[in-house]
Amino acid sequence: MLKWLARKEITVRSLQMYVREVSKVRESWLDDPADELWFRGEDEKHQATTLLPELFRSNKPLEKVLEMEHRTFEEFKRCGVQHSDFDPEDDWNWYFAMQHHGGPTRLLDWSDGSLMAAHFSMRFKTTLEDLKMGAVIYVLDPHWLIKIIDALRTTKEHRATWDEKPKTKLIPEDDRDGEYEDIWLPGDEEEFKENPLPTHPFLLLTEQITRRVAAQRSRFMVFGAEPNFLRKLSGRADSRILKFTIPGECIQRMQIDLRDCGITESVIFPDLDGLGREVKQLWQLFKSR
Repeated sequence: MLKWLARKEITVRSLQMYVREVSKVRESWLDDPADELWFRGEDEKHQATTLLPELFRSNKPLEKVLEMEHRTFEEFKRCGVQHSDFDPEDDWNWYFAMQHHGGPTRLLDWSDGSLMAAHFSMRFKTTLEDLKMGAVIYVLDPHWLIKIIDALRTTKEHRATWDEKPKTKLIPEDDRDGEYEDIWLPGDEEEFKENPLPTHPFLLLTEQITRRVAAQRSRFMVFGAEPNFLRKLSGRADSRILKFTIPGECIQRMQIDLRDCGITESVIFPDLDGLGREVKQLWQLFKSR
């Protein structure tokens, strides 16, 4: 078992093998059956930007990225009211909505469903050209990550600075934890001067604000000022970030098995657009065989 735990990457060639390996991860990492693993699917061709939120997939300076994020976030909220069929209530829900509808954010999507992540890793693999490269699924122990973050000196210093701030903004004592989380939201230059963006990410307790978020069993982490925080952690000897790779020649069979398990595009995206993509995927699969 120790030899298995030392591996950072496992190749899986079938859906059955993938499920077996996920079961081994759970057995090795988690003691409580109620605890969750988080999963993230990616296309192998995007390996240069793996484990990076969209806003950090450029070479722009951090201050410019944060400035642009604030502008686009305010514009999304301003125009989004007329398009939304739900009441976002607060900025976090607006931020989740922006991410789920294709806007650039510091949020990185995860799911607590292993088959959901498998689908995401392979959903655009529909032609022989696509299958020249494989797919990747990351599995993360979020409980381990929270302990790592909480133990950091910078985390303790940042929280201590926040707790020592004078309570002059009429923030009730019970609300100060919620206000602390808001530091990770998009902000302007003055806001980040008053409360600098922490370097580490923050793992969020996500409300299922839309059918899409619920269907995908979505989990989110919002990145701080260090884009490579997660990538650096994945290289540690004790890391609980494991990478599954799926060779291209195994993908079509696994896509069929996922469909037999009820994991399809219209399940992940429960609307007509999702259904349209699903039937198109079937057509492309038919053409390629």
